[in-house]
Amino acid sequence: MGVTHKTLATVEIDMTTFQTTATAVAVKPALAAQPEPQPLTKHTASYAPTESYRTWYQRGLFLLAAKHPERALACFDQALRLDAAQPEVWYTRGEVLANFGQYPEALTCFDQSLALQADSCKAWVFRAVVLFHLQQFADAVTSCDKALALQPTDPEAWLFRGSALQRLGRYKEAYAAFDKATVRQPQSLWQWWVGLVTPRCQGE
Repeated sequence: MGVTHKTLATVEIDMTTFQTTATAVAVKPALAAQPEPQPLTKHTASYAPTESYRTWYQRGLFLLAAKHPERALACFDQALRLDAAQPEVWYTRGEVLANFGQYPEALTCFDQSLALQADSCKAWVFRAVVLFHLQQFADAVTSCDKALALQPTDPEAWLFRGSALQRLGRYKEAYAAFDKATVRQPQSLWQWWVGLVTPRCQGE
């Protein structure tokens, strides 16, 4: 899924290494209404209106690829002003905010995205990552469970589920989740990361 992680033995996740494709979510009560997006002032830019949300969204994706995330965020804000019922725009906006470390705002975006498209595994997983950073570990587990209900073999969902369970002191369950993550991608970075924490889990 193209997500890169830097980790510590304490299972801390460095969100700044996330790329622009990630994974899924398990929301709190889905938001019934989609309020007008409230862009952060420091990311706001003035642009001439264009014909559709899609134009702004594509421009934002281009700016992300060019490593201009703040300008990209302004484009996503404009896209949502034109059409707030686009789950992918909410999701991508959430990614950018998460990479800025603005986790509460990112969580709102993922909730909005999932309210519009509840079957997005990537949104449930990325929501779990944000909840992990907010130290809402039980909710992070629930988000991973939602993702796994959609894609039972998703390695990132198993990985973050294990990370949250480890923080909750549920070490045997965490070890089982890490084991499933490495089975899915046995030669990947996941196995290296899991190797940092599974000895502790096994010792509990």
